[in-house]
Amino acid sequence: AMRRAEEENVQEAREEAQLREEAEVRAQVAAKAANLSFLTERKRKPLRFNKRWIKPMATAAVGLLVLGVDLAHVLSFGLYIPNLERQLTQSLGQRVDIQDIHFSSYPAPHWALDGVTIGEGAGLRIAKANLFPSFASWFSDTKTMQRVELEGMNFSQNELAVLSVWRNQQARAAPMQFEHLQLKDAKFSHPLLDVFTFNADIDLRRGRFAQAQIQSSDQRFNIKLLPL
Repeated sequence: AMRRAEEENVQEAREEAQLREEAEVRAQVAAKAANLSFLTERKRKPLRFNKRWIKPMATAAVGLLVLGVDLAHVLSFGLYIPNLERQLTQSLGQRVDIQDIHFSSYPAPHWALDGVTIGEGAGLRIAKANLFPSFASWFSDTKTMQRVELEGMNFSQNELAVLSVWRNQQARAAPMQFEHLQLKDAKFSHPLLDVFTFNADIDLRRGRFAQAQIQSSDQRFNIKLLPL
């Protein structure tokens, strides 16, 4: 009777263990089926872009762009001054000092400089200078200025030697090349001449003089210069 009781207990334990294993297997199969059904539902219902979002997102992007441009016009880029002074000094062969610098997008993206001095001592002073880089120059170490506008430049015969240094320096592999210079309300003083104001357009080709058109502000003379 005792042996039969022990055998019955062992049999019951085996049956319980087998039932537990079967239950675990059924649970694993059910979990896998649930995961597959979840993936199948995700595939059946992909996330679609709502076309109603296009207009608000485009409006927000344009607004951020306009805000960024407006902020760039009023902000001072003083941290960029030392780097620009170094590039101009290497390109012109004369020390260049800049008081302030701003970014402007009209009529084209350019740097607007205030209080520029070229040369040692008093040097050649320029009230305002606008530098218009080519598109590729904004992302390159070597910059090509398609146009440079100089307003309120004052120089005398002492600064004429500076111009020859510029020309020799530009003929080399300078980090900044100039293609076209525009002088507005420039003043020239000489002991034998009266101070006169003039405007000038100067074309340069890889740092070499191409031609120049000089016209006095009072329209008394108009000179065109060509290389020999």
